[in-house]
Amino acid sequence: MISMYEIIMSLPLFKGTSKQQVSCFLEQTNIEFIKYNEGDTIVSAGEPCTHIKYIISGNALLSTTLHDGNVSFSQILDPYSVIMPEYLFGMHTAYPATVTAKGEVSIMQIIKRQYLDLLSSDPIFLINYINYLTYRAQIRMKIYQPLPMNSLSRWICSVAGNIADRHANNNTLTAQKNVLCTLFKITPEQLDSELSYLTDIDKAVITTDASDPGLLSIHLKF
Repeated sequence: MISMYEIIMSLPLFKGTSKQQVSCFLEQTNIEFIKYNEGDTIVSAGEPCTHIKYIISGNALLSTTLHDGNVSFSQILDPYSVIMPEYLFGMHTAYPATVTAKGEVSIMQIIKRQYLDLLSSDPIFLINYINYLTYRAQIRMKIYQPLPMNSLSRWICSVAGNIADRHANNNTLTAQKNVLCTLFKITPEQLDSELSYLTDIDKAVITTDASDPGLLSIHLKF
């Protein structure tokens, strides 16, 4: 069985730490472990981010809506994911998305004040947090580079780049075709062309709902 030390040392913001550092962290930090059942809300969109939250076991569904609810984005967060830690500090500290449990989920969380103490206790914790934030910024540039300016395909990838997590899968945008045409003032033919471009450069897989052919699911790959 994997020990608590091994679990913590595998978490994104604890990479490179030693068992001694983790032991010291456990002694000095008030850690909460919370269990969630299928469909339980872990965080809600608009809720302030007051804790660092890790998924210790199970999977969670991150979902948010855009453009007055006409477009939705979702992804599955895997074990060892950290839930939107970039909103712990800064000017905007409210979660932009809702996260719900898929099956049984175990969460480990650390309150902001104690995580701030942890960042100042050893450079490895600060470096891991900076690396995470840097990755979030760099992945956006990476996915923008092959895409034309002011295009639907660029917007689709920008949404994913701003929300998607590296420990996530099934990153999916869902919307009606006519909604996307209206938002971007393009014809259905232009929409098909842009979506074909995304598939051609291996950035997405496009599917439709058999019961509603006008509903697009854009499964993103990056």
